[in-house]
Amino acid sequence: MLSISKMGKGSALYYAKLAQNQGEFDASQPGEPPGEWLGRGAATLGLTGTVNQADFLALFDGFSTDGQAFLANAGRDNHVPGWDLTFSSVKSVGGLLWAVAPAHIKATLESCHHRAVKRAIAYLEEQAVNRNGEQCNLVIAAFQHGSNRNLDPGLHTHCLVLNLAVGQMAGEKPRPLYSKHLYKHKRAAGALYRSEFSYLLQQELGLSLERVRSWFELKGFSRERGRYQELMNHWSSRRQEIETQEPVNARHAQLLAYQTRQEKGVVPPRHELFAQWQDTAAEYGLTQRQAIRLVKPPKQPLTLTQKWAEWRTIREAATAVIRHQSHFTHRELVQAVAEASQARTISADRVMELTEWYLTSRYVMRLGIIDGQKRYANKRLYRLEQKLLNQAQTLKQSRGYRVRTKTVTQAVMRHGIRPEQEQAIVTVTQPSRLSVLSGLTGTGKTHTVKVLRDIYQANGHEVLGVAASRRGMEKLHEKTELSHQRWWEPFVEHPSEQTMSVHRLFTALDRAQESQWQYGARSVVRSPLSNRTVVIVDDAQRINTAQMNRLITEVNQAAAKLILCGDLKQQQSYEHRGAFAAIAQRFGHIQLEHVVRQEEEQAQTIVQQISEGESQAVVRRLVEQGQLIFVEHKEEAMLQTVQQWKPQGIRHPRQHLMITETREDAKTLNRLAQQARVESGALSQVAVKVRGDHFYKGDRLLLAESSHTYGVTKGTFGTLKHLDSVTRMAVVKLDSGQTRFINTRLYRGLELGYAVTTTTARDIEVNYAYVMAHGDGREAALVQLSRAQKQTQVIAYGHGVEHDQTQNLADQLKYSKLQEFAVIAHERGKEQAQEQGRSH
Repeated sequence: MLSISKMGKGSALYYAKLAQNQGEFDASQPGEPPGEWLGRGAATLGLTGTVNQADFLALFDGFSTDGQAFLANAGRDNHVPGWDLTFSSVKSVGGLLWAVAPAHIKATLESCHHRAVKRAIAYLEEQAVNRNGEQCNLVIAAFQHGSNRNLDPGLHTHCLVLNLAVGQMAGEKPRPLYSKHLYKHKRAAGALYRSEFSYLLQQELGLSLERVRSWFELKGFSRERGRYQELMNHWSSRRQEIETQEPVNARHAQLLAYQTRQEKGVVPPRHELFAQWQDTAAEYGLTQRQAIRLVKPPKQPLTLTQKWAEWRTIREAATAVIRHQSHFTHRELVQAVAEASQARTISADRVMELTEWYLTSRYVMRLGIIDGQKRYANKRLYRLEQKLLNQAQTLKQSRGYRVRTKTVTQAVMRHGIRPEQEQAIVTVTQPSRLSVLSGLTGTGKTHTVKVLRDIYQANGHEVLGVAASRRGMEKLHEKTELSHQRWWEPFVEHPSEQTMSVHRLFTALDRAQESQWQYGARSVVRSPLSNRTVVIVDDAQRINTAQMNRLITEVNQAAAKLILCGDLKQQQSYEHRGAFAAIAQRFGHIQLEHVVRQEEEQAQTIVQQISEGESQAVVRRLVEQGQLIFVEHKEEAMLQTVQQWKPQGIRHPRQHLMITETREDAKTLNRLAQQARVESGALSQVAVKVRGDHFYKGDRLLLAESSHTYGVTKGTFGTLKHLDSVTRMAVVKLDSGQTRFINTRLYRGLELGYAVTTTTARDIEVNYAYVMAHGDGREAALVQLSRAQKQTQVIAYGHGVEHDQTQNLADQLKYSKLQEFAVIAHERGKEQAQEQGRSH
């Protein structure tokens, strides 16, 4: 793993104090091993081998080893000393195995880890440039540590990249380092470290490894399951310190971790630590003899087997790098290949070779330099995008579906809509068979769709509402009153108007086409599309490119009309994004701009500002209104979020919702909220355990899985009315007023609903929202700050000292994760090249 953080003024003394002040490491003495100079920049300055404390402190402050100032602000308070790049070994190897193995295996593990770190540093140095774009060299002091702050085993190396960019020319004075490339290439460098580390472990120790998401572990070792699960978890927490606080449950114990956090003091001799760790491991069943058994003679894989592993690596990486968009950079491909190569005996050097091979293969096309970096595209997806835009152009240029002006006027008067919505309706109802309506969340797009439905019905057309998901389908039905056929009910003939998910639409089309092929004119199965159908797509930004391509193709073939409604600033589909934005950009769109969901004008302004990227103004406004609280650690943020939620959320959880960025954080907040309701008497005192979680009568629930059997849709909320402790049958009253009887032995989607992730919150509207966030980009912030009609309270964590907090949070909220088509990016790249050519 690789993490990166900016160093403070006291960091130099901290690392110098922990390291032994001698040439060779003595495991019988206190302290960590002495530091080592890395990087071509260090070699250029004559720094090699062991880090000398005096030289390190001078360079840390921006001075040369003989006291001359390298930088203009050397030694001043505004001088940034550098950045701490921490390479951490995986827990099963650098924690368990390293802690209990014999000395010769320890030495090999440390050597493999160190060489993997040097390989990742070499990659970063290849990418390092100064502010003028010129190649530069790095000055790095690497300090190996063997334990965390609580002296649990964990082999890791702090690579302190000093704020000195050494030029390629001899005698050239160092400049301040342009740190952006460190952050930009962090993930790729971390993946290369893990790839090289896993390769060396397999080659030199014959360890059996397995992939775990983006990293690897020893085969059979896991924090969630496995023989040594308890030991891994024990050495992953500060259990002794937390137990003194008497936590009410495991989740609460995690929240107390930050309260016992201390600065790392003098480290005992490693010989003593190893003895303690071996005794602890033996208590959990891991002895030195068992550790030795994990090490086996390395086997050289057969050529055919190795070729197969490399082919699978490329295949997985090629799929991963285009999961969200069709174009990518060299850096993104390196990361994908390195992650896929772990545990497959593929070195970091081979990763780079496979990357270059794929970039020159027939599957990839070069887009050129776009926004200052070379980009590549998958040819198949590039052609799919071209096909989609061509189909959309054909649809846009077609004419038909005229509506009477009188009908529009009557509908506008009947619904009493705003002038902005009226103008949008007039534009959308023009004869073109493709119309695009966009607007921020809360601007009244769905109500506009309801008016459009009335207009087209009055003109004798069939209206079909389409949503990206089942939950979106139900939401569209509730707000537009289009008829609704439940997705779990048997398929029936389509009425003249209804809503359905895009998946169900395609299923209906396939069924109609199959029947037509089999029975011809005798077919009685009617297609949901005809030359009198108006298809209105809600939340169109959530439909991926393949789905949008087929939707436009089917609408074209049926001579129907397509109206796409969505938010260009909102989170997009999970796979191959940008279809809605590309259509809107290429063929134009009518936009709703005035936010009406929030009752107060200040809240409406915040939503509009965050959508435009004016994050500093948003943060400043939240601070002025007392709606933003800064805390230091995530655990403290959780406690503060629940504290803000308690006064009203305990009695009225339906209108008071907590929003956070990850599922794990949502689970923790849910448990704390549940505990608060139990203590206040809002819930019964008897809990029923279901798959490790406890539920009480009256609990707020989220149904996280769709089920044909029980007639529930993923993302639906409800209240637990009864849960039998014997049969595990739950009686749930949904927010819609319906009641469901659910067998929790079979249904696995029962979760608490006091707190949800940002993704789940996209379809929710409440009166009050409590957002716990570190800052996950503009799109996530837009969702978080637009869910509440009355008020939103934000609890931000991890943004440094007081005078930097607002700026750091604003920076986190400003960047956008929206992706665009390769076709659109390619065109923009050509325009940039032409402008650059004219300027020269």
